[in-house]
Amino acid sequence: MPANLFLIQHFHDLRLHEGRNIGVAVQESDGTVHLRLGGQDATGGIDTRWLRKFNLTRSYYGQWRSFLERSARTRSWDEVLQFQAGKPSNIIARSVGVSLRETDDWARFTDSYFVEMVDSSTQGRESFNDRVRRFLESTELGIQERVTLTGRWDDDGEVQALEFPFGVEARQGLKVIAPIPLRHNQVYAFKASVDAVHRVNKQAMFVAITSFNDSEAETRHVEDMLRPLEAGSFPVNIEQPDAKETLLEALSS
Repeated sequence: MPANLFLIQHFHDLRLHEGRNIGVAVQESDGTVHLRLGGQDATGGIDTRWLRKFNLTRSYYGQWRSFLERSARTRSWDEVLQFQAGKPSNIIARSVGVSLRETDDWARFTDSYFVEMVDSSTQGRESFNDRVRRFLESTELGIQERVTLTGRWDDDGEVQALEFPFGVEARQGLKVIAPIPLRHNQVYAFKASVDAVHRVNKQAMFVAITSFNDSEAETRHVEDMLRPLEAGSFPVNIEQPDAKETLLEALSS
């Protein structure tokens, strides 16, 4: 059964739309939520050095951490989503799609998802999302952030709004642009979201901005990761000198 994926993000300035990943949540179909949050020291307390990286206070983060942990423990995750829908907040649980991986150990999956999405984003270097944002700004396309399209996770499922990182309005409608590093979890979560939208609107157009160098181009890993992306979106390799032209060509089709 698929599981819903969430990134727990902190926005230091709500006007900038520049969220940093501070945790992940994975919600199984039966309502079980596996939550992993950053900022925990060896004793289980809050790591003050980690807090300083995100300009977070101990009391503010502590309140949110308690709220998220309680909601996960009591299977009342919808309370988190309802709260943030009604009141802007610097910390949000952002739905980023579903995982269709066949597994009986979603807790272990959550651990690896946390390492992939959070640990790598707190090392003081530019995130891939931020790099793609700079790339898109250079195109002068009038990029929008945190755009939504409707979709269904299965043919009989309820139609719901799905959020994507970037988009641009065109005569044919909104075209989605998403930064997708060639990692299994992110590729297949994005593919599941694309499929969900296509169940409602087969004409919806998606661009996946990814990254690999020439020496990696013909490797098995890159080929395996590009195949699901090509099935529902137009991949653009940001490492190519003509990446901007390739993106503009894709968006004009």
